[in-house]
Amino acid sequence: MPLPVWNPKSNPRDWTHLMPILTPAYPSMNSSYNVGQPQLRRIMDELNEACRILQGISRGECTWANLFQGNDFFKQHRHYLQVCVLACRK
Repeated sequence: MPLPVWNPKSNPRDWTHLMPILTPAYPSMNSSYNVGQPQLRRIMDELNEACRILQGISRGECTWANLFQGNDFFKQHRHYLQVCVLACRK
């Protein structure tokens, strides 16, 4: 019996994924199936900021140090949830 492979043409659930990143091994699966609109928006914002800095580097207005500056994630997001999961082997 073959294992299910990620395919939006044959599986309606696969079609709804916003940002498919497929694993290269059989069976191919979407490793980012939990990405929703808020996460996708944040990723796109960060990529757009990186693009802006890279364009500035190519024009001589920015340096590579600008691209690799730290971010203020914990200042932008006052509340966040940290989950730690532990399991014992039986």
